[in-house]
Amino acid sequence: MAINLMGSKLGNVLEKSLTLDAATAWIEAFDQTLKREILIEWIQKDQLHTQGIDADGSIIGTYSRATEEMTLGRKKAGANFDLYETGEFYQSMYIFVLASEIVIDADSAKMEDKDWWRNQILGLTDENLFKLQQKIKIKYIEYARRILGIY
Repeated sequence: MAINLMGSKLGNVLEKSLTLDAATAWIEAFDQTLKREILIEWIQKDQLHTQGIDADGSIIGTYSRATEEMTLGRKKAGANFDLYETGEFYQSMYIFVLASEIVIDADSAKMEDKDWWRNQILGLTDENLFKLQQKIKIKYIEYARRILGIY
């Protein structure tokens, strides 16, 4: 005996599954809330301001005694660079989402001639990459449930 499932609820879900698209799920996952969290919470606050590290976990540099004096103690000698002077660099950061990757960039022209500058400054540490994986996994599940109509 043959059973035709295509008119059933299961059949409808199977039919909708044909419209699932990994590229769409990827692009949609990076909504403004996630982009803001990556830039502000993970890179600016955690990696740069709090730890002064790049994506590899390496210290970017440390402030000198002269810097401490020039900033009237705001930047302490020996403290890790946080790359926050006027806020201009932090404000210039953005994320561009491509089909299979994200690009994190900023207006770094003023720093690129410094011996401490490296592109890893605009990357994510392994810890923050793990956080991103967890967020993306949730977003993919939400996308699939929405497309399939199952909640």
